[in-house]
Amino acid sequence: MYTRVKQLFAIKGYRLFVICVLLVGTGISITLPYLALYCTKELGMSAGAFGVFTAVSSLSGVVANTFIGKYSDRKQDRKFIIILATVSSALGYTSYLLFDNYLILLIIVSFFSGLGAAAMPQIYAYAQESANESNSDDKTFAMSTLRTLVSLGFLIGPLFGTIILGAVGTLSGDFRHFSYNRISCATISA
Repeated sequence: MYTRVKQLFAIKGYRLFVICVLLVGTGISITLPYLALYCTKELGMSAGAFGVFTAVSSLSGVVANTFIGKYSDRKQDRKFIIILATVSSALGYTSYLLFDNYLILLIIVSFFSGLGAAAMPQIYAYAQESANESNSDDKTFAMSTLRTLVSLGFLIGPLFGTIILGAVGTLSGDFRHFSYNRISCATISA
């Protein structure tokens, strides 16, 4: 098993993919459990307003992914798209700290988070291309390992979120950390 995992790192850029999927998975799961609390308690949204907010921002990710996916399949510039998406996501989460007006926040978060939603699918597509270009016989194992690492990020993220919340004492600290997380992923991708 050790040899099999070691051979995955012969795939061009695989170390980078491992780091990025861990950062993205952890970052999402750090903030997700606290987003409803932050929006309702800190920003004063009603439960219904938060539901609309979540639906619109999620739908913007679906729409953006559709167009970005078509573009990236034709232009093959995935690295730039990943960098743009992670920086965009960081800006989306930073906007929670800068704006408290519902409509402005809805527009800005939907725009930046919508673009940022393309990060994960583009990382997977880039990793699949790298695996296909390599002579690896374990392409399926390589992709499954990346998906497992995202799940690992989802498992450890809430723990890190709780630690950050305990250390910082405010929900704003969680969103600031996620912004740094996305900027780190963009920097590593560059």
